[in-house]
Amino acid sequence: KAKATPVFGTVALAAGAYALPGGPTTVPPGVLVRGRCAASTQLVGSVAGAGAWVEVGGALERLSVVDGQIPLIVLAQGTVSRVRVQGGAYAGIRMLGGALNHVLVQGLGRGVLADGKGGAGGMDGVRIADAKERGLGIAGGFVATMANVVVTGTQAASNGQGGHGILVAEGAKATITGLRAVGNTNAAVAVFDAGSELTANYAELSNTLANVADKTAGHGVLVSGAAKGNLAHAVV
Repeated sequence: KAKATPVFGTVALAAGAYALPGGPTTVPPGVLVRGRCAASTQLVGSVAGAGAWVEVGGALERLSVVDGQIPLIVLAQGTVSRVRVQGGAYAGIRMLGGALNHVLVQGLGRGVLADGKGGAGGMDGVRIADAKERGLGIAGGFVATMANVVVTGTQAASNGQGGHGILVAEGAKATITGLRAVGNTNAAVAVFDAGSELTANYAELSNTLANVADKTAGHGVLVSGAAKGNLAHAVV
């Protein structure tokens, strides 16, 4: 399980849909916001005007966050547990640090973007389904430590590019123990750029689809540009 931050106060939300006001709704460090369950408690964002979203510096658990450009942003000390994120037009979650535990992401755009410059974070039990362009993107020198990650059904962007299940780039480093990347497009996992490195242990990389633009690729693993990829106990 990814590391949790200390909690000094709790806000309990009953079942229902809660429309977020414009701009960020912030969960500050030391505060836990807890819903009844992800199926019955929803925080509803928006792309209208400046948009509406949730920023987590404390802890968020047992609810859903839906709609918006990026419905959920996790700050350096934030912890998100047993949460469902749906309908992010650009991405479901942007991770600047912190931790994701047992999180489901289903969205219109990218799944999870971990790209806090020089940041670090952990993920355990994260499932990303039916994203576009990339399911899980790790970039900008971010260091990610992950376990029990499932990425399925990532589609190419509207221009026909991408569709990677997992993309590690721009000098980022990722370690995954327990990975299923199934039914993605172009490459199940891709590692680009000098200094980028992916290490995956106990991985299944299967049923990758060809690039829709030119019907090429369909890689299990794609490593280029002086990047590094390491696999152990893997089925490709």
